[in-house]
Amino acid sequence: MTVIKWTLSKKRKILKEIGGIMNKKSRITWLIVIAIILIISIVGLSIVLFGVSKEHLFKPVKETTTSTVSKTDEDINILLISHFKPCPFWAVVKKGMDGAANQLGIDASIYFSYEDISKQVAILEQAIASDVDGIAISIVNPDAFDPAIKEAIDAGIPIVAFNNDDPEGAKGNARLAFIGQDMTQAGYELGKRIAKVANLGSEDLVVIPAENPGEPYAILRSNGVKKALDEVGASYEILDAGGIDTSINEQRITSYILAHPELKAIVAVGGQVTEVTGRVVEKLNYKPGEIPAGGFDIYPETLTAIEKGYIEAIVDQQPYLQGYYAVQELYLMVKYGFGAYDIDTGKQLVDINNIGTVKKLIEEDIWA
Repeated sequence: MTVIKWTLSKKRKILKEIGGIMNKKSRITWLIVIAIILIISIVGLSIVLFGVSKEHLFKPVKETTTSTVSKTDEDINILLISHFKPCPFWAVVKKGMDGAANQLGIDASIYFSYEDISKQVAILEQAIASDVDGIAISIVNPDAFDPAIKEAIDAGIPIVAFNNDDPEGAKGNARLAFIGQDMTQAGYELGKRIAKVANLGSEDLVVIPAENPGEPYAILRSNGVKKALDEVGASYEILDAGGIDTSINEQRITSYILAHPELKAIVAVGGQVTEVTGRVVEKLNYKPGEIPAGGFDIYPETLTAIEKGYIEAIVDQQPYLQGYYAVQELYLMVKYGFGAYDIDTGKQLVDINNIGTVKKLIEEDIWA
């Protein structure tokens, strides 16, 4: 048997080495503790200085109640529900929806309710009962969709608003997020543009046509337009253009213009009435720019009216993005349990200066 002899000097040497190691570890430990304290202090200072809440730093704005991680992509089914009818604008929304669905390898479809609120609610309720995985809906009534959407959220079916939102946003409806345009700001920007071009001043009359003045899109955009007109002292009237029937739109806008020869400008707040406005102004034999007009969304006749000078400018809400991101966001929530997030799809101004580029991109299926 081999006997290991520990001499006092060896013991002291080993203990010294161990002590050195421990001292190094202690120093490292204290450095880590100090670093953590500094980080916490910086975060706390940021909260005080910039108003950042701990909830925003560490939690999503809203949490989904479920995730179907076990599902394969091809089994995921997402449904979009529109308040409107098939038209050039919604064809672009569908193109965005299809683009996202094809990229992700999932199933997505869109249903139209033709401005019939009860029909749209019925489609929503049927979708919930059929256990679809996710729903995007254009909320065009502040109350009608509340019970069904809350029921779906409670049942673990994620629902986002797209294109149109409750006027009060998340305070007015349980939907998890909104994907679409900041309509009030877009209306304000357009109103400023028309006020400048028309050289509007005190008591100058402006008409604001809307397909359905009581729907959120019309209310919010009109609020922005009115703010811009108030800044120059102009007067204005909201015109109920008669819903989705273009012949009624044309009749009402024509009648208003003829009955108000003092009219200085027109700011339409819907895509369809914008297209009709350009048509009416030309039919009434006004010179291009004689009654400056503006509106929203890219419709075929609207682009032609811009080129001819009957429409000064429009604000495009980039509908492709609304269809695309509605599908993409719902997929991430369904597949991976991501939290919901709002997406502003923008307020791109289209006028004579960039219409050539816009038309080229449309032809290449990039814009619309």
